[in-house]
Amino acid sequence: IWDGHCDIQLKAGAIKFGVRNFKMFGRMQFLMKPLTDDIPCFGGIQYAFINPPVLDIDFTGLANVADFSLVEDTVRSLMNDTLASMMVLPNRMMTKMDYSSSFLDAYVPPVGVARITVVSGRDFEIQKQALRKDDVPDVYVKVKLSSSEWQTSVQKNNCNPVWTHASGDFLLSDKDQVLTLHAWDQDKGALDADDDLGMAQVTISEILLAGKIMEVELLQSNKKGTGSYLTIHCDILNLTTTSTENTTDEEDSDNVLMINPPTKNHLGGLITILITGAFNVPVEKDKASSYVKVTCGESHTFVTGIVVDAPGYDALNPIYDMAFHVPLTSDLVAACKGGALPPVVLQLLNGPGTDEDQVLGTTTITHEELRKAPSQTIQEKRTLDDCDAADTSIECLVSLSYLNIGNATVPAQLSPTAATGSKRNLSANSTTRGFNDNKDVTTEPSSLGGADTTPSSGTETVDDQQERVKVTMVNGHGFQITKSKKLFGKPDIPDVYCLVKFGSKSHEWRTSTIKNNVEPVWDESETYILSHRNEVIHVTANDENRKGADDDIGSLRVTVGQVLLDGGTMEMELEKDSEGTGSYITLSCEVV
Repeated sequence: IWDGHCDIQLKAGAIKFGVRNFKMFGRMQFLMKPLTDDIPCFGGIQYAFINPPVLDIDFTGLANVADFSLVEDTVRSLMNDTLASMMVLPNRMMTKMDYSSSFLDAYVPPVGVARITVVSGRDFEIQKQALRKDDVPDVYVKVKLSSSEWQTSVQKNNCNPVWTHASGDFLLSDKDQVLTLHAWDQDKGALDADDDLGMAQVTISEILLAGKIMEVELLQSNKKGTGSYLTIHCDILNLTTTSTENTTDEEDSDNVLMINPPTKNHLGGLITILITGAFNVPVEKDKASSYVKVTCGESHTFVTGIVVDAPGYDALNPIYDMAFHVPLTSDLVAACKGGALPPVVLQLLNGPGTDEDQVLGTTTITHEELRKAPSQTIQEKRTLDDCDAADTSIECLVSLSYLNIGNATVPAQLSPTAATGSKRNLSANSTTRGFNDNKDVTTEPSSLGGADTTPSSGTETVDDQQERVKVTMVNGHGFQITKSKKLFGKPDIPDVYCLVKFGSKSHEWRTSTIKNNVEPVWDESETYILSHRNEVIHVTANDENRKGADDDIGSLRVTVGQVLLDGGTMEMELEKDSEGTGSYITLSCEVV
């Protein structure tokens, strides 16, 4: 996305430093919606990173002495948090091409809810102790998607743990979002931190294409396999604005929330809040600095962007065009009184975004209003209470949807024995161990307000005849021997290995390391599902070091189609900082 030189000066207390090079790498999603009859044929462009981008920052000054130190970690964390709040799914930014188009028509609701089950693990190692009893691992797993995370129970003294009720829900905006699994060995001592057992990343689409159940190998930080595996299962559940409340007494139904209140780590539904704009803001135009604060319960508070008086902007009738989501978690539902969800409170404020900002007016949407509204959706301009002007209003849409769990797999139905019949690599899709293959996986995106108006019966099936491609890292040549910086040190002959990333898959396949060789030969292959011939193969070559970080030699990008058009085998030069390195990699692609 960005790879270039810059000149940024920063200051942290008495420390002055700068940034001379900044790289940001990630995969973005562009949505062109709504369609129109006039060129450019769409009303706006929405864009976002599907997953948090990778940031590479090159500091100068005092900070250059301590790269990867507290300074860099702090700057990186601030940048990641800022990006995530603006343009990492589910958050999107929008540029309107037609200012008459409505954000309500452009809004794209979540795909649904991904219910992830950690079924089992195997081949965790016993740590040998010199003076103490051998440590049999107490395994637990942290499961994360986007900014949401949950944790399994601890399976004590078990190298092959099995979890019976380890499942949790994630709001899903795109099936290429990455699911992160991080396994740990729990330690009891106050000064004895839990041991890292390895991490795996896989996209939701990879799990679905593998038949909804998949075994993944945990990797070390250097991408080497640990030899330990986790088996996971995924269901995609729809959101529906058709109430699932089980009651025949209309009078009693006022106090019924839903037929299945969510359990721990599960969702019961979703409140979707769209804020399009405000009208007749009661302040002087040159002092206008308005925004909307959205509150739902004690733990959910959001704010729109601040709109000020500037060319091209109407500060007294500002446009915000922002969407917010409130998942109905077990904690939120447990805090409900009398079966009623907390109200959605909209406040129009004026100021720079501090606690002292002036409150211009407030409007409240209650659970009872939502339940009685058609499709449990309220879309209107709402006049504000306690406002100096009677005609000041906020335009919004608020929708209540429920989770349709009709097609969900009960965790107890999952068989660890059947699921762990053979090894699976994250990127190897040549063998599918299906589970409940006849079950439907609902995939149709929900309608406006984040939900379908009726329970979905859409299905997604795994095609055993789907085209696959075998990617082979053949060999390389032209790698350079570097002189030692020590006075009598030996020249450094590179120990070359490659990291290969295919398409949108999160996993990087690592080849073996060919030591002390400027012409390495690998002849190693991986097989991937081929969605289309424009799938990109990204290869990074590295020189492995015994101490410190490995050296980046260079990288290349090529599509499967380009390699096939070249006869199935292609030699390409590695590049670094947009320049050729004189080192070459040969790879091949074979459709199987």
